[in-house]
Amino acid sequence: MVLGGFLTASAQSSFTTVATDSFNYSAGTLNGASGGSGWTNNWTWSYGSGSSLVVNTSGFGYTGLSTSGGRAAWTSGGNNISQCTRQVPLMNSGVVYVRFLAQLETGSGGGTPQFRLRKSGSPTGAFGGNGGTYAAKMSILNSGLVTLSDGTASSSANLSALNLVVARIDYSAAKTEMWVNPNLSTFDYESPPTADATYAGLAPEFDTIEMITRSAGSFDEVTILQNPYALPISENFDSGTLPTTLEQSGTTMSFSGGAVVFDGIEENERTYVRTKAGVGNLVAESFVAEVTMIHTGESIVFFGMGSGDPNPSGSYEPTAPSLHIRAHGGGLDGDSTGVVDDGLTNVANLGNGTHRLRLIWNANTQMAVFQLDEDYAGGAFQADVTTGAFDGSDNGFSDPETRIFFGGNGVSFDDLEISVLTGPEIAVSGNGTDIVDGDSSPTENDHTDFGQADVVAGSVVRTFTLENTGPDGLTVGTVSVGGTNAGDFTITTQPGSSVVSGNSTTFQVTFNPSAAGLRTATLSFSNDDGDENPFNFSIQGSGTTAPTVVTGGASAVTAYSVTLSGTVNPNGLATTVQVQYSRDPAMASGVTTTAVQNLTAGFSGQAISADLSGLLSDASYYYRVIASNTAGDEAGDIQTFQTNAPVASDEAFGAASGVAGGGQLYRPMPGLINNDGRILFEAAGQIGIGDVTAANDEWLMTDTSGSMKVIAREGTLVASGQSLRATFPQTLLTDGGRSLALDSILGASTTNDYLYVSSPEDSSTTEILSREGDAAPVSGVFLTHTGKPLADHQERVYFSCGLSGVASTKNSGIWYDSGSGLTKLVQEGENVSVAVGAPAWLGQISNVLAAGGDGCAFVAILQNNPDIRTQKTDSKCNQALFSAKPGEISMIVRKGDAVPGVSGGVLNSLNGVSRCSSEDHAYLGLMKTGTSITTANDQVMVAVIDGVSSLVAREGVTEITGGLTLKSFGGFYITTSGAVVFQGVLGGATTTTDGVLCRWTQPGGIELMAREGDLAAGTGGLNVGTIQALSVSDAGAVVLQCILSNGKVALLRDIGSGLTQLVRAGPGQTVVFGGLPRTILTLSIYNKFVGPGGGGGGMGAAINDSGEVLTVLSLGSRDYVAKVYR
Repeated sequence: MVLGGFLTASAQSSFTTVATDSFNYSAGTLNGASGGSGWTNNWTWSYGSGSSLVVNTSGFGYTGLSTSGGRAAWTSGGNNISQCTRQVPLMNSGVVYVRFLAQLETGSGGGTPQFRLRKSGSPTGAFGGNGGTYAAKMSILNSGLVTLSDGTASSSANLSALNLVVARIDYSAAKTEMWVNPNLSTFDYESPPTADATYAGLAPEFDTIEMITRSAGSFDEVTILQNPYALPISENFDSGTLPTTLEQSGTTMSFSGGAVVFDGIEENERTYVRTKAGVGNLVAESFVAEVTMIHTGESIVFFGMGSGDPNPSGSYEPTAPSLHIRAHGGGLDGDSTGVVDDGLTNVANLGNGTHRLRLIWNANTQMAVFQLDEDYAGGAFQADVTTGAFDGSDNGFSDPETRIFFGGNGVSFDDLEISVLTGPEIAVSGNGTDIVDGDSSPTENDHTDFGQADVVAGSVVRTFTLENTGPDGLTVGTVSVGGTNAGDFTITTQPGSSVVSGNSTTFQVTFNPSAAGLRTATLSFSNDDGDENPFNFSIQGSGTTAPTVVTGGASAVTAYSVTLSGTVNPNGLATTVQVQYSRDPAMASGVTTTAVQNLTAGFSGQAISADLSGLLSDASYYYRVIASNTAGDEAGDIQTFQTNAPVASDEAFGAASGVAGGGQLYRPMPGLINNDGRILFEAAGQIGIGDVTAANDEWLMTDTSGSMKVIAREGTLVASGQSLRATFPQTLLTDGGRSLALDSILGASTTNDYLYVSSPEDSSTTEILSREGDAAPVSGVFLTHTGKPLADHQERVYFSCGLSGVASTKNSGIWYDSGSGLTKLVQEGENVSVAVGAPAWLGQISNVLAAGGDGCAFVAILQNNPDIRTQKTDSKCNQALFSAKPGEISMIVRKGDAVPGVSGGVLNSLNGVSRCSSEDHAYLGLMKTGTSITTANDQVMVAVIDGVSSLVAREGVTEITGGLTLKSFGGFYITTSGAVVFQGVLGGATTTTDGVLCRWTQPGGIELMAREGDLAAGTGGLNVGTIQALSVSDAGAVVLQCILSNGKVALLRDIGSGLTQLVRAGPGQTVVFGGLPRTILTLSIYNKFVGPGGGGGGMGAAINDSGEVLTVLSLGSRDYVAKVYR
């Protein structure tokens, strides 16, 4: 922006003569002469080495210039340099003209010839010459009395010619211009033509002039003119008075805190401050005016330009013709700000506070633009609102009476700035908001911050407006992009190359990031604005992509909990983060996802963590961090961790874990594992630690809650004087996590000392499910609670029991609980004729039970109708195997039925049963002996699959291996795969080789899985010694406990590929205990998985369908570890 004085097309109307002298003196020395006007002393000769200038009564003339008198001339004497000085009032503001006639020597040098300006005795500038390239030309000289080497401060006029010199000093623009021999008939002091010489940055202040020459030089008609009101005006009102350029209109005005305060709350109390007449020419010349307003309550504000005196009146607007902005504060008219031209145009709602107002007047177009900098905090003006342009030519302004004014009531004003606008004036904006040249702080408000764009497929286009608010045409170059990430910004539309006054052009920039993060660049373009060329400003945008995810490590690992970590870079977008974990290495199934964590937008990695609990012990887990934002979803690499063993000796337990007074574990016992991988087992506490004594050291423990807890404990009061014995001879864990145990009560009689205790799936409480001596549902009292509890896959729990208080023909039965209390399933004496297909009533119900699927299987005697003795059951068929579920009973096989695969074989008794979740069955029975059936071959095992019976094996007949047959059967299981897994003892073999484990299938027959004395796979050449224990899951996973030929115990597991070593005791076989590897001395699994007769089903297992095995390892020194091999 080029600033200068307000000039008019008239001669010198705003300029006053400060001092003048036509040298109308008698011939003789000039020293002491006192003619002319405006000077503050007489002419003085101060250069003692030379001589005083003298008066030559023959003066110079110049066309258009009124002259009289003589001239000041050189004379010889001393060193031949003639000189005189004379003082004037200090010239340091506005615009000053220095005018004189001179004819000087041909060349220059040694400080002459010159018309010098001095301040306080020192030179501040001069006109003339002083040697050098332009020694012969009339030049502008600086305080060192030299001119510019590039010639711009020198004219083409020779010093030796008669020259009229007109020099203009603009103190606001810091510029000195010079015209030599101008045409005075057209010369406009207010708006002069292009100068013959210009010295930018030089505006010499002076209080003295000095004429100095040698070799016949002369000066004449010296005049100094000044416009003291020339713009700019810069007033902060700190002095508490108005400057000479401003005047007050109205009475209610004061000063406070360095601001002009306009009091009054009524319309007729308004006061204005306005520029004085003669301060600029506010119609013919372009200008910029700014003022800060502060209003904190009800107020009315006026700021603008108008003719004459904008006297306040009873109306809302000033009375004189004007174009102004009006603002309300404190709720008046909604705190609105509007421009008043022919009508009111509302442009913003400012609200109370500090705001800065700007008026830009273009004299060429006679148009005005108003701008608002809301909530102004000082510094450069930043336009928040721009409105206009408004046509000022129809407002009746009178040149030169137009003033700039501000005022109102209930408001304060500060920091008035009025500057001349010459040449082109560039104004750049984005989103309607000004952008200043050199702006290095991009913001979304002015669109220099492009915001976010996706790196893969996103871009943002911004349009910037380039306006010429100056009076002259603006030339614009092409916009170029530079800076760190220039390649991410493209000029898609260039601006027009020329912009006439009052018009605008636009250019577009497209942001297409090549990478994530903050992307920065600069825009630059050339133009011919005097002080904003080139125009530069910074731009930026954020490249966004899907988040960058790094899966971190696992820490604080326990048997059931862990802390997982990771790092996520949101890459500029709000991002959600979760952790996924699973036991599947590929994380394709069984995936659990943690709660969402929200990350704020940014471009740096942010640490995240997730605390997991309720995990499985001894389990390998796989996990990853996943993150999502609007640009996409990303997952970190899959990592893994291993949880600790479920429990070990010396582990502490407190009240939250079921040990009220605290204590330590001494020894876990072998137990059960369900298909969720949860475990249940008995344990012994460490006597003497915490509150553990010999009377309460037996515990029942489970992790079904997601952490290890003691759910039943020796010494727990059941009734007054009665407590749990905690021997737990039978335990059960359902797939749903329900725990059950058979126990007896210390301090109770033998008729009510046994009971079943149960804990719900969350292990939160333990309650009595049923106790001897309790009333049974329907009728009778429970007796002999000693049978093993069972569970089907509907989470029903079953037990058989005798009854007292009923007839002997009705004193046994089976009861179940599904979580809502005991219900009778079947009871002795009930009519089962429909199920049997012949008259039959249930007799004594044995404790030969198995459960699975929906219901259970049981063996019962069939009796005559206990209520009607004449209704008989066939005594030759008085035993049967039944399948029952609530409300339904069916018969599987009955005594007297033919045995499949045995010619003439007839079933004579049923000894054991197994059931699986597919509700297939296997049973063990004896055939009726006869000609070919003897006590050596009368026992058979039969599978009933999908209702079809098949012979599995027959004592003494079915070959197992090497021509050997079974002489007895052990435990057996039917599985959902249709296989029957069973133990047996071979006839004709030694006691070290007679134990076998077999698997039968309908298509494949008998498969020998293991035999005592045979090689044990995976043991490094050791043989199976003694088969000790067997557990089979519902789906057919097998774990076998045996003593190897080296005398050490091993577990062999088959999960589909044959039995092979899972773990064994002995040298080189270790487990970590207390952070150190310890040798496994021995190990064992739970072995109470079959009922009377050897059949399994619904009674739990030491191995689940996934092949996970619970065992207890003995390490010596009273140290034990419960471990799950998964």
